[in-house]
Amino acid sequence: MRLRKLLGLAVVAGALSVLGNAAFTQANYPAAPIRVIIPLAPGGAIDVMVRALGRAFEQRNPYGFVVESRAGANTIIAANACKAAPPDGSTICLLSRSSVSINPALYKNLSYDPIKDFEPITNLAFAHQVLILNKNVPVKDFKELVAYSKQNPEKLNFGSFGVGGDTHLVVEWIKHETGAKMTHIPYKGASDAMLAFKSGDIQLIYLIIGNPDIARQINEGEVKGLLVPGSSRSP
Repeated sequence: MRLRKLLGLAVVAGALSVLGNAAFTQANYPAAPIRVIIPLAPGGAIDVMVRALGRAFEQRNPYGFVVESRAGANTIIAANACKAAPPDGSTICLLSRSSVSINPALYKNLSYDPIKDFEPITNLAFAHQVLILNKNVPVKDFKELVAYSKQNPEKLNFGSFGVGGDTHLVVEWIKHETGAKMTHIPYKGASDAMLAFKSGDIQLIYLIIGNPDIARQINEGEVKGLLVPGSSRSP
């Protein structure tokens, strides 16, 4: 069985400490910069987080991370690149819940096996997410949005980071539960989707709050924050 190293999204400290355990005890490891494959386009919260992790990694050894973005196809492109990499510890892949749990349920003939093809290391990040709305849409809250969408189904588009990912499926679930009417438009990553959001091509997007400037924009009323998952408000 060919195994590669897989990073899910969770605890940063765990990711650094695990590099020194039994899987990486060779005295000469690493002998070169570590290649890190991420499944999203540059410029989003995950890309920024991984590059910060790379700077911390450089403080512990002479080598850092070389970040390689393989966006598209609901993380399948990144997962395939990870699967094809030599199983020597020189490639670390940051894959998401789409990669390891959603895609196997969506695709009958998936090109990788999340259990057999990868070796889990750790969770790297848990992230709060939020559904935001363009401030020009004439509603004040989520209840009004649902009513407005039913009256104006052709006026609302929502963006995602690809068909079948959580940024797509969560909004589809919301539509199913509420009867809201809106059209899905997929993008490769946060940067492309936010450009479309700012230009008015889409009116809603569900994304990680850590994406640059989102919290400030919500707090200052530049965009409308409609909901976060869970039973309580996001801090």
